[in-house]
Amino acid sequence: MISPLQKEIITLLTEHVQNCKSKKDYEDLSCLLREKFLAAWSETPDNIETSEYISVGEVENKFTKRKEAGLTLKGHNEFVSTILWQAFGNSKAPKEVKDAYPSLTDEEWNQMLRICHFTLSLFEVDKE
Repeated sequence: MISPLQKEIITLLTEHVQNCKSKKDYEDLSCLLREKFLAAWSETPDNIETSEYISVGEVENKFTKRKEAGLTLKGHNEFVSTILWQAFGNSKAPKEVKDAYPSLTDEEWNQMLRICHFTLSLFEVDKE
């Protein structure tokens, strides 16, 4: 079952982002998303550090040339999904992953990256 906090995060990324009109709106939404992230997954040192990279922003879709809003890496004008997409195809599973999952092939690793890309893309919305 999806938790109320998970629903809230999904709503922030799919509905509230539609209301953002200015850089300040996106900054405010990013702060709220960071707070919800930590509330959902705990305030461990690693999570606190990761939360500082969470951002929501508006990006021009390279294919359609339309403005879209979604999850971005703070300080970068690109969706997290797009950055992840660049790793797909020729990436080798990191040693730590191979150690934890010895039967995982590089092909499976790349397909996992693609699945993550598509999943993150679900949270990108057309702003036009």
